[in-house]
Amino acid sequence: MCSGQQYLIPQVSLVELLRVDQGSVNHRVETAGNSRVFRLRGELLPIVYLSEVLGLGNQALDDRRLHVHNIAVLRAEGSVFGLAVDSVLSTEEIVVKPLSCALRELDFYSGTTILGDGRVALILDAAGLARHTGVATDEVADEPDPGPHDGPTEGSAVLVCAVGGHRVGISLSQITRLERFPAERLEFAAGREVVQYRDELLEITRLGDLLGAVQDAAQPPTLTLLIREEPSGFSGLAVDRILDLTHTEDLPVFPSGPDEGGDLVAGSVSIDGQVTDILDLDRLPGRVRDMAGRR
Repeated sequence: MCSGQQYLIPQVSLVELLRVDQGSVNHRVETAGNSRVFRLRGELLPIVYLSEVLGLGNQALDDRRLHVHNIAVLRAEGSVFGLAVDSVLSTEEIVVKPLSCALRELDFYSGTTILGDGRVALILDAAGLARHTGVATDEVADEPDPGPHDGPTEGSAVLVCAVGGHRVGISLSQITRLERFPAERLEFAAGREVVQYRDELLEITRLGDLLGAVQDAAQPPTLTLLIREEPSGFSGLAVDRILDLTHTEDLPVFPSGPDEGGDLVAGSVSIDGQVTDILDLDRLPGRVRDMAGRR
């Protein structure tokens, strides 16, 4: 159900249904640039709002007031994403009828049907929705443990961030969570920047320092962190701000030089007409040790 209208999703495209309480600290839909994501079994799942795709209103604002998201996790053409709707009603066996000529140009519909009460309902095409909205992720793992990181891969979903005037892209597969903290929560322990996080001290590494970027002397009121879960615990990577959530499929990659970005830069691509360095966070521990040794 969306904005008072019923829509159908083929069961072959449906992975699972989620009901997300936005009041939860650890399990809620978060904002990444102009996109929304949800942490599902160790992976960041892109969220698409059906009402926005269909031009029926801003469901994101409505859901913030209701504090609840109803999400259908869909799989199509190798992509997994969440479709946020007003409510989920039931399952039905239907007879699929072809679309009218006026609707065939809309790739997010696959057909129509007549419901038991005589009303006509449109059938959604998960693959068309994925293409129309530009979402693309790796398959969501069946196990809760995401396992070791394998580095950024061609065509993977990428979080684009601003760091000291630079644009960098980081594969979502290498990030566990996105968090924002008030700057006053920043403390120092043994000469290192930390924040208290999940009853632990979370050490902060500033990505701008690792890349040699020029940082603004003024401390922003909010600290934006990319959280990674390492074998030894959580670590936080500070960026200036999150710009966008996109993917690098079919984009030519310009290889990095041997010393570029202290070996963190795996290559560069053009995203929205701007050069973006793709980072490999699996190289991060060694880079941090190198910097610590030079202090």
